Amino acid sequence: MYVFFFFFFKQKTAYEMLRSLVGSEMCIRDSNKGTQQSPYISHMSASPAAANAEAVSSIRKAAETFQALRKAYDAQDNDRVHQYLTQLKRLFIHFPTYLEPGNASSSPTAKEEVAIIRETLEHAALFCARTKNLDEFETYYLQLRSYYTDFNEVGAVPSVHKLLVMGLNLLRLLVCSRVAEFHAVLETIPAKDLGHMYIKFPIQLERHLMEGSYNKLLHARKLAPVNDFVPIVEMLEETVRSEVMACIPRSYGTLRVPEAQKLLMLNSPESMEEYATRQNWTKVPGATAGEEAYVFAENIPTAKREVAFKDVLLHNLQLAGDMQRVV
Repeated sequence: MYVFFFFFFKQKTAYEMLRSLVGSEMCIRDSNKGTQQSPYISHMSASPAAANAEAVSSIRKAAETFQALRKAYDAQDNDRVHQYLTQLKRLFIHFPTYLEPGNASSSPTAKEEVAIIRETLEHAALFCARTKNLDEFETYYLQLRSYYTDFNEVGAVPSVHKLLVMGLNLLRLLVCSRVAEFHAVLETIPAKDLGHMYIKFPIQLERHLMEGSYNKLLHARKLAPVNDFVPIVEMLEETVRSEVMACIPRSYGTLRVPEAQKLLMLNSPESMEEYATRQNWTKVPGATAGEEAYVFAENIPTAKREVAFKDVLLHNLQLAGDMQRVV
């Protein structure tokens, strides 16, 4: 006795359910050919007997929930984004390839599963970047790496967010001062993608950081290729300011307040006062308001402010000897 399950979906439902996963065929959905079925739906209905009914049902629900997630993300509704992400994670457990990636080659719905999971993780990573939650961003990015490299054989639609997420990850590493890891990740990016604006932007910022061109870094948000970079660029600005502020007491005995504000590229005296209070800087009054200054000489002993010339010289000589032996 054979039991056949047939699944019928309207064309409009398929379009609304997962528009981004069906490729360019959806661009001609209203053409003279009439009701041309989406590849996303036709693939599932082509072999219904082979597909697990629970998995197919979960994929349908996940597709609909993903569309709701994307709308909430575009509307910047953070509460609903969290809600839909939680729902999608629960649905993914029923996907044959989610907990057992080795089943991807044998699962008839592997292409749809991979596409939905990948785009959900990408939107989750973009959401974390927008909300400046770098720890959660790293978690989602680590999950995404396998979907970028290990599932090419299932034939899923190429990701349109891949380079954006990779560029944001490079920027995150700069914010966290993980420069060595930045270069390690950069080595894994194909040469053809290095010139893309999403990848080139963090590379340029890293060069400014290595050169000590902090003024260029503090203006970096104006050069961001898309708005998704702005929140993390703002965090990088804070990182740079923190580095500059750590160097100021070792470079100046006293520093006038307007000069300190200019050096840190702050927009107002109130912002300067906030940063100075955070660093426990001592401010002494002057004859006029513009003559107020921060005093650092009493906070740091002279021995610590002076450069240990002999130690630096010996270190450089040893480094030169090591380089000569390598060559």
